Amino acid sequence: MTIEINQPYLFLDIDDKKIIFSVVQYNEKLEHKIKKISIIDSKGIHNGKVTDIYASSEAIKQAINKIEDEIDYTFSKVIIIANPD
Repeated sequence: MTIEINQPYLFLDIDDKKIIFSVVQYNEKLEHKIKKISIIDSKGIHNGKVTDIYASSEAIKQAINKIEDEIDYTFSKVIIIANPD
């Protein structure tokens, strides 16, 4: 993946209890700045496994749509970090 300067990137950190959405931008020196953080309760995830795909996908979709509206940007890619603990 090539990092584009001043382009927002969306990271999802997923575990059994919460999902953390982080919007990050990089400058010319590849230093990052966190532009936005949003945290929601995990839904449909138990013991590191998706147990209800509809509940989990709807929760993620709604949170991403809200973030996109707030920062006026539509993400085409998401970087996922899975933490089942």
